[in-house]
Amino acid sequence: MSGSNKVVSNLFYYFLDFTTITLFGYVFWVAMGKLLLPEQYGLLSTIIALFYVLLNISTLGMQESLPKFVPEYIANNKVKEAASMIRFANKTSFAFSLIFSFLIGLLADKISLLFYGTTQMTIPIQFLSIILFAGTVSAMFKATLQSLQLFKNMFNADLLSNIFRISSATILAFLGYQAFSGILGWMIGFILFSLVAGFFILKQKIKENSYFDRKSFMRFSFHSVITVVSIFLILQSGTIILS
Repeated sequence: MSGSNKVVSNLFYYFLDFTTITLFGYVFWVAMGKLLLPEQYGLLSTIIALFYVLLNISTLGMQESLPKFVPEYIANNKVKEAASMIRFANKTSFAFSLIFSFLIGLLADKISLLFYGTTQMTIPIQFLSIILFAGTVSAMFKATLQSLQLFKNMFNADLLSNIFRISSATILAFLGYQAFSGILGWMIGFILFSLVAGFFILKQKIKENSYFDRKSFMRFSFHSVITVVSIFLILQSGTIILS
């Protein structure tokens, strides 16, 4: 495929992916609004809002760095270095996210008491810690697909995972799982996306080279954490505070 055709194809599937996520997101929240009581809907909204605030911390900002640096390396014929960067970013973020999520789950009662003045949010925060790790893996695999310009594969993985997210959440809501139906639906969607995306990534079979500019990569990631977390705090603070 020529360079111009590749750009058009990537743009088409990126737009398709964005549209799909937006539409499925709308359907998900409408379905939950119909099936859940107001307080359960509010609880679900709070957990998802907290998730997006914490996600960029959990990924160490590397989900923003990979799509920037990897295409530059590949364009300069540094494919092995790009592969090494992808491996480093995924291994590091997964390890940190596992520890970060574990600590949130372990200290859930104290976090609930500190921010909400009650321990009633303990179990929801423990669920948050679980979907935070699953969401981190999913976000990093998505960033990897973007960095490798595999936008069609990203769209297919997103389409399948969103179908299962909505259907599983709806079924669980009918079974009486209340707000946890939506939380579990998100987790199922993340796990399925990771499995499908991981399959596409492994098919690439790119050889690695141990060297890449880690200093620039980590500096960009650090600034990404500050910027993106600040933006999501501004966007989601109303939901978090009102809960």
